[in-house]
Amino acid sequence: MQYLIHFIRNRPQSSIVIKEEIIRIVNKNKKDIPTDYALFLDKVEEILFHFPEYDPEWRNRTVFRLAKAQALNPIYEDPVYFENIPLPDVRHDLDLVLKMLNYLREKKGFAKVKMPLFIQPDELYHAYTQGKFGYEIKNIVSQLVVVFQRGMIDYVGFVFDFKFAILEAR
Repeated sequence: MQYLIHFIRNRPQSSIVIKEEIIRIVNKNKKDIPTDYALFLDKVEEILFHFPEYDPEWRNRTVFRLAKAQALNPIYEDPVYFENIPLPDVRHDLDLVLKMLNYLREKKGFAKVKMPLFIQPDELYHAYTQGKFGYEIKNIVSQLVVVFQRGMIDYVGFVFDFKFAILEAR
């Protein structure tokens, strides 16, 4: 029975279950949190408030990225942008994911970056100019990244206050 629960936990089929899994991963990796754990957990819960409904695309190898931003022109709500980036159907570690994301950046005409896992300002501006995001941004406030491989969460990444953490699910 324990094996069955573990299997279900690692193949989430709803946003609520995915959020719970992200919190479990954060709790499991307390020692790897770069700042005060309680403050970090509060920020995780706050960004999870913006987590969208379950997307069937997450059953495949996909990088889900979410950025909460500050709009250039003040508005009443924090603009939130999210996207799914499908990956080739091969097993990959974090280094390969980073290489693939930089390759996709270059293919769109963007320069390579050190940490392509997270949404970069040029990508948000491009989304704005393409009509995929309704706001021109002043800066990115916080970010969440989930790397899915065949419906399982492999990595979760966060950016808060210009510091990032990438946590492994295993």
